[in-house]
Amino acid sequence: MRQQIARLRTKAAQLRRLGEDAAARRALSQAAALQKRLDACQKAEREQSKPFPG
Repeated sequence: MRQQIARLRTKAAQLRRLGEDAAARRALSQAAALQKRLDACQKAEREQSKPFPG
């Protein structure tokens, strides 16, 4: 998933250099959505591994 995010950000930078601003915004939006999902997964894993309060 991290590789996908990196690829999308690279693609967005390349599109912006080529003057394709709308496509660059779409790629960045997709990268942001993937990052948000990754962050949520990581947070769930961290909280799942905590012991029960006792």
